Amino acid sequence: MDLLSRKVSRQMLSTALLSKALAVDDGASRYEHVAKTPVRRGNATSHARSAEEALVRAGLRHSDPTPAQRRHHARPTSLHLHGGSHGVLLFHGLSSTPAELNYLARGLNRAGYTVRVPVIEGYSHGLAGHENSGHHKWMESALAAFDDMRSRCSTVSVGGLCIGSLLALSVSVARPSLTSATLGLSTTLHYDGWANPWTRHLLHVLRYLPVAREMRIREREPFGIKNERLRAMVAAQMRASGTSDAGASQLRVRDLLEAQRLARVVRRSMHAIKAPTLLIHAKEDESASPRSSFEVAKGVSSRHVKLVLLSNSYHMISIDGERSRVLSEMKGFLGEHLGPEEASKPDGSHEPVHANTDVFTQMKHAARFA
Repeated sequence: MDLLSRKVSRQMLSTALLSKALAVDDGASRYEHVAKTPVRRGNATSHARSAEEALVRAGLRHSDPTPAQRRHHARPTSLHLHGGSHGVLLFHGLSSTPAELNYLARGLNRAGYTVRVPVIEGYSHGLAGHENSGHHKWMESALAAFDDMRSRCSTVSVGGLCIGSLLALSVSVARPSLTSATLGLSTTLHYDGWANPWTRHLLHVLRYLPVAREMRIREREPFGIKNERLRAMVAAQMRASGTSDAGASQLRVRDLLEAQRLARVVRRSMHAIKAPTLLIHAKEDESASPRSSFEVAKGVSSRHVKLVLLSNSYHMISIDGERSRVLSEMKGFLGEHLGPEEASKPDGSHEPVHANTDVFTQMKHAARFA
């Protein structure tokens, strides 16, 4: 064998050994969305390709985005639906987009309300923001969105999902006399749901480790969705693009730490909330138990507090199987507590309020929660 042939053989052997070494315990079971390319023996190009894919699966290198990924990674835009004189401002969850509130937003708009779901730098998925964009910046952006909507509408109600509910509560604290109603969906003051990974309990430790702030926690099934058909659709979206209608497939540790700081701010200040408050929470919420909503119901100063517990949903109640009931409760609550002109639908009717055994409603001064 001549010198050139021996060099080529050694190069092929070293590439094959590298590919095999990286393929051992490379986390392939957790990164199923990465395609596997068949390797033909003796082909240096395919061995190199296999090594490249192993690096991607191990999280050491980023793969080139597919067309589906490029579509999902496009800069998200706010949802603005023009309607009547009363505005409803909604905030989506952390590292998500307005898509998760699309059903509720359009349902409220059909009921006659002007609805907006803004995106926020450093909070919405796809908007990285600056290095210092934390919970204070989120709150400032939320308040600016409220003030802008208030300048365009006669009156405004504010609501949100998960951490978006905390943003809504912070707006109600800052503008107690200007907020017509507060709508909290899957309010998350505590990450105490039954499906949270054990690593969530280490967040209070990770805040003291600067290097840990860039770590990411991968979202796992059930992705906040109890309906199995919808869950399968969301899982397919996450495998294809890393994001979905239920939010991103990964959450940065530093964002979760900022969310905890926001929760502490809300807990200390929610007594300033005076607007009628609707809270909707799933009994089986796998991310945040109903404890958070009970705590808000007890802590606000509103004379009208209504807490609805859902029996057939998980955390993502805006898209799960009982989403139509969530919309009905929101329309009913607004219709009950807004003025006739504000609450009127295009046909002049009002959404009725349906009583059921899962609804807890009473005056705040008489409320007693375990």
